[in-house]
Amino acid sequence: MKLLKEKRLTLSEKTARLQKELLRALIVQTAIPICLSFAPCMLSWYTPMFNLKLGKWLNYTGAVALAAFPFIDPVAVILCLPGLRKRIFGEGKAKISSLAVIGMNKLF
Repeated sequence: MKLLKEKRLTLSEKTARLQKELLRALIVQTAIPICLSFAPCMLSWYTPMFNLKLGKWLNYTGAVALAAFPFIDPVAVILCLPGLRKRIFGEGKAKISSLAVIGMNKLF
């Protein structure tokens, strides 16, 4: 970072856009575990300390949230990144390089 600041290198518009998209995906990937895993666990841990009786629904909700995390996390990343979103949902055609196709053909 220091070298970039010293030389005053500028990023191309495409690189800057890609960096913003990746940062947004990283923020979403950070927020999902906090909301789905950490929050229900902390709530169920602290409710007895404050003598709150929330019942069994909290345990059930926490279990469902923890079980849903492996599905929700990749779906959120797919929805955040336009290249993946176009590939999955077919909004236009995402370009595949010919090298990738040749490499896949060699695998099978």
